[in-house]
Amino acid sequence: MRKLLVLVVALALSGALAQQKAFGEASVGFGAEFPSGSRNSFFSFNVGAGLEATPSLSVRVNLGIRFIQNQTLFDFGADALYALPLDNNIKTYIGGGLEGLNLNAGTTFGIRGIAGAEFDLGNNIGVFAEIRPGYNLGSGAGGFAYVSLAAGPRFHFRF
Repeated sequence: MRKLLVLVVALALSGALAQQKAFGEASVGFGAEFPSGSRNSFFSFNVGAGLEATPSLSVRVNLGIRFIQNQTLFDFGADALYALPLDNNIKTYIGGGLEGLNLNAGTTFGIRGIAGAEFDLGNNIGVFAEIRPGYNLGSGAGGFAYVSLAAGPRFHFRF
């Protein structure tokens, strides 16, 4: 009985996963942080991977490197993205997520919002652009707000 149950679950999962569309992306970003009334500009590179759980809901994770004030920081995040039904050629979406930033004083965490669009170039390739406002909880002296813009290629594939 247990073997039959395992077989049924395996078949159900393989059928569900066969319908999923995954994506990989790379982006270049520019942004500004606003700690303690000042402004610090930054430049970043990110790579990410995601899964379209439904036609209107995607989840993704990303890793990146950020250059700010003669420092190199590492960031990571996880997002949920909701597709807006506006135009077939340009996929627009909103979402939010959590992010971590590895600072000299340790790792801090924050939340971010996302508004973006992706233009389909065909052959499972697209280009995307996003605006990401957020708030990092910071450490010691407290948190800070930030906003960043990111753009780059996105590659889609099925599994």
